[in-house]
Amino acid sequence: MYPRWQFTNAPLPESRKFAGPRSLVPRHLDLGGGVPVRHVLSRSGKVYDGEFGLRSFAQRLRQSAKLFPGLREIWLENGRFVSAGSGVLAVKILDVKERRGWRQLICDGGRTMNALTSLWEQHALLALPERGGAETMTAVHGPTCMAFDQLARIPLPRSLQAGDHLIWLDAGAYHLPWETRFSHGHAAVCWHGEHGLRLVRERQSFENFWGQWK
Repeated sequence: MYPRWQFTNAPLPESRKFAGPRSLVPRHLDLGGGVPVRHVLSRSGKVYDGEFGLRSFAQRLRQSAKLFPGLREIWLENGRFVSAGSGVLAVKILDVKERRGWRQLICDGGRTMNALTSLWEQHALLALPERGGAETMTAVHGPTCMAFDQLARIPLPRSLQAGDHLIWLDAGAYHLPWETRFSHGHAAVCWHGEHGLRLVRERQSFENFWGQWK
């Protein structure tokens, strides 16, 4: 009797076919995560949760449980579904360039250090202060030397300028756990709760970042 099985990406009917000939009878079936986050698009612009509904998902889980006689529990790991909307990533525009028909915004944070999920997702991006007027195709880059370090490629107001901030929404999961210090220090972290906004981690200075390798 196995206490736990994990089939994060395997279709459940295939998992049942695997279990049957081997006389495996799981009591707990861990399906992992994968429930799509609202408002998040694929890099091609597809709505991830366009065909998803919690009721239909629950019904499918009930049907799937019947494939495993003796199953006591189905475990789900959908922390990102719950927590993604609880955080944002705020980056500051340091410089603006024009290259090959694109407007390039160079910021103090980006994909490489702070937002790995931007590799396969598009998140809403807000400007602070709010900017209007004509839009142009814009690439938002982080500060590292890698062409990979690109937070977004979307139409943005041409009025954006150095010193403005961009707010990348739905960053409440896979942001701090995947944060790196590739050529830069850690970002500051703020927490907003019942007592308002407070700083819980200061931005790492260059001296502190560099000094650990001296």
